[in-house]
Amino acid sequence: MRKISYSIVYLICALLSSVYAQEKTRFAFLIPKSPDALYLGAVLKKDALLGEEHQPIKLTITKKMPAFFLDASFDLDQIEGTKIAYEAYLKKFMPELVRINPVQDIYFKTHSIKKKADLESIFGTKTDVTSWFGVDIDQAVGKNYILMDFGITYFHVSTDLLYEDWTKISSLKAADLDNHLYVNGIGYGKRFLILVESASSEQELKNIIERLYFDKPITATEKTILANCSFHALTFGKDAIAPEKDNPFKAYMDYIKKPFTKEDYGTPVYMVLFDLENQLYYNEIK
Repeated sequence: MRKISYSIVYLICALLSSVYAQEKTRFAFLIPKSPDALYLGAVLKKDALLGEEHQPIKLTITKKMPAFFLDASFDLDQIEGTKIAYEAYLKKFMPELVRINPVQDIYFKTHSIKKKADLESIFGTKTDVTSWFGVDIDQAVGKNYILMDFGITYFHVSTDLLYEDWTKISSLKAADLDNHLYVNGIGYGKRFLILVESASSEQELKNIIERLYFDKPITATEKTILANCSFHALTFGKDAIAPEKDNPFKAYMDYIKKPFTKEDYGTPVYMVLFDLENQLYYNEIK
């Protein structure tokens, strides 16, 4: 068994690569559309990134793979490439991870949304955002949209499958290798995407959102603007939360601030995919 010493470097490199890639509408950190189906080593067809589900294919992997947390110096473990083995791995280390309580940063961003493609870029994959948010932005008239993207990441679990002949360690055929990707990393936490719809200006909306987020008072005029807004929310890590009238974001923030436990450690809020030659995969949205 050996300690992980390169994990932080891996994450920093991936983050920097992701930032650079996103400037070119290429994305390394993707929101999983089927989070409950994910596990380390799960294999997806590239075409699945275009659909409304990210369901792994049924695949027999005959070799164990390394598994490790980027947030804690646990011994490197070896697990089978199955969902059952992965869930047992999480369960094994979760009490200790909760005890050491890795540093967790709450993040908060606002995005001006002009068209559906702007929302797709948040997911990192082609997504039916009209169905997900319940509003067709491209058909809206006289409306402005601001997306609130905020949440917390508790931990990241990863593997490091060095390139080998996948036809020898799995049931994939050689002709299929280029059409598949595997899940190299999964980040767990809570995340909320709240699309704010209003006839007021973007700047007015941003000012109100930021004041409410930082728990600052708003004026009577701003309260009127807020009362005439529509909110379309997606939650990752919990079922739908009912927003409060005076501050639609408070209930979400209260939930985020609750400490994570072995029973409630959020859900997969992003995934990192590698191709079968073990290269970081960037998904491109055209």
